[in-house]
Amino acid sequence: MKIFITNIEDQGPQEALLDGTCDICFEYGYYNQYLVSFTLLLSDGTVYDIVHDGVVDYDYDEDGTSALYGYNQTGPIKNILKFVSDIKTFDFPDIEFFEDSREFRNVWGTDKMVIPLYIGSYGNEYDRSAAIRNKLGYFLMEVIRRYADDGVDGINEYIDTVTPGKVQK
Repeated sequence: MKIFITNIEDQGPQEALLDGTCDICFEYGYYNQYLVSFTLLLSDGTVYDIVHDGVVDYDYDEDGTSALYGYNQTGPIKNILKFVSDIKTFDFPDIEFFEDSREFRNVWGTDKMVIPLYIGSYGNEYDRSAAIRNKLGYFLMEVIRRYADDGVDGINEYIDTVTPGKVQK
C-alpha cells in the first residue's frame, strides 16, 4: 500500500488550556495544527481518501520538554515537508478489513503480510464505509504519532506490531 499526502492546510495557531487553579490563573500553550489529506492506494487499486487533523507542531522549552507533550493525540512534527516525503517513499503492507471476528483472529496465526483491521458486520454499505473510514483514520493517527516520536523508525516498529507476517517471525 502507498500513502500519498495530497493537500496540507495550515489551520494556524491553536490554543491549549494546560493548567489552571482558579478562574483567572490559567496556563495556555499554543501549537500549529494542519489539516492533511491522505490518499491510501492498496495494491488491488482500491483508493481511500482520508482527511486528518492530527498533524501538529509546537516548540519545546529550553530543557527539551514541552508542556504540550501529551496534549494532542500525536506529537509534534517539526518538518512537515520531510514528513510528506518520508510517507511517500514508505511501502506499507496492504490493509485487509474483516467483518467476521473469527477470520480476524485466525489471520494472526498466519504469515500474511497485511494489516488486518476488524470492522464488524454492517447491514448496509454506508455503515460499512463509515467503519472503514473510522479504522483508517485511527491507523493514520497512529502512523502520525509514531512518526512524531521516532521518524520512519517509529513507523517501522508500528508496522511490525500490526502485521501478522512480521509478528510471527
